[in-house]
Amino acid sequence: GDAVSDAEVELLGTGARAVSDSRGRVRFDRVHPGQYRMAVNHLAYGEQVTPVRIGSGMDVSLEVKLSQTPIELDGIEVTVDELDQNDLTVMGGHLITRDAVERVRTRTRDVGDILRQQNVRGLIVMRDATQTCIGFTQGQVRMYRNDCTPMLVYVDGVWQAEPMIGVEVASDAVDRIVLFRPLEAGTLFGPDAANGVLMIYTRNAQRPGGAGR
Repeated sequence: GDAVSDAEVELLGTGARAVSDSRGRVRFDRVHPGQYRMAVNHLAYGEQVTPVRIGSGMDVSLEVKLSQTPIELDGIEVTVDELDQNDLTVMGGHLITRDAVERVRTRTRDVGDILRQQNVRGLIVMRDATQTCIGFTQGQVRMYRNDCTPMLVYVDGVWQAEPMIGVEVASDAVDRIVLFRPLEAGTLFGPDAANGVLMIYTRNAQRPGGAGR
């Protein structure tokens, strides 16, 4: 007995159409007397067609009951393809390839150490006893320890609310890294990426085709 909103209702053959409101009601004005067929259609409850007779000079109220069992819709399959490494470069990203990671893996402990070994222009990696801060300088402006604004950090495409979680990913787990400078990052990721974006891909991440490395 619950009302069904957003159902499409049509008096067949007349072009008269309406959509039910939150109380399941529709209204047609100035309909000529006669015998009609009224179709009621809803995405989740299917379609019902019922006859209705409209007399001259009178209002007609009609109740149409739809199926009590919602229609199960087909599932939607979403496939997300990983960007090709060349695509990331075209988008403005600085790619640290798996070969570059391999060359420094044995003398590094985590992502922060890997980045310090890459000599990326403008990139600053600063550590103290409690944290590591990674970000880009602007021109020749020096980034001091007390005013470091960290980059946004993603691990296997998942944003890390705490950047340290990503920065401390062990070297042995890293497959490759992509860095976006502030200008490109702001365009691609929005204003929260004002100091750049660090994207870390691990060796266990699923690659296109379903195979991990």
